[in-house]
Amino acid sequence: MTEQKSNEAERERMVASCEERREKLGISLRGFSKEAGLEPSYYGHWVAGQFMFPSAQKLQKIQSAFERLEQLEAFRASLVRSA
Repeated sequence: MTEQKSNEAERERMVASCEERREKLGISLRGFSKEAGLEPSYYGHWVAGQFMFPSAQKLQKIQSAFERLEQLEAFRASLVRSA
């Protein structure tokens, strides 16, 4: 496999994983970008393939936003269960 094909496959895996998480949270592309502290259309541009990979700093923001939102969702679910 060439390096370009390998990069494309890795990008597809990353996008699929992120999109699965985002959809479970029920948040829009734009809303997720804002939650991650990115420009409103940044995440959507990446998912659409307008660039291969986010910078390391922006990827960290994306991962941190997912973790924070998933923890918040789990907390909300625990409140509903205990009510």
